[in-house]
Amino acid sequence: RCAFNGPDDNLLCTVSLVELIARPEVYDGRLVKVVGWLHLEFEGDALYLHREDHERAIPMNALRFSAPESFRSRSDEFNDSYCLVMGVFTAYPAGFSPLERGGVDAAYVMRLPQSIEEWQGVTTFTEWSASP
Repeated sequence: RCAFNGPDDNLLCTVSLVELIARPEVYDGRLVKVVGWLHLEFEGDALYLHREDHERAIPMNALRFSAPESFRSRSDEFNDSYCLVMGVFTAYPAGFSPLERGGVDAAYVMRLPQSIEEWQGVTTFTEWSASP
């Protein structure tokens, strides 16, 4: 699940949201790549396992999402969409909140096609990166 990535030999862990929620301590402080339903709102940015988890207010199936201010100017392009997110994961201490297991400080976000039809016609992806 974790492999060295790029010229800096950063360890990148490709994991499911389920894995991060179930075993946050394993990935604390690590660079992770994860897919989920990204919902953005004031003091409520989160990456959910499924769209329905947000719609039905099931926060146990979500992680907190944060990104630099440069992301905010383009956030409408990614809001309420399935996205691939890459960033540093922080596990919250036990007892911090029963509904919050951790969060991802994003350095890269890519909006994924939202349907089979969209996947079939995709030629480019909407992306944001903290790197210039």
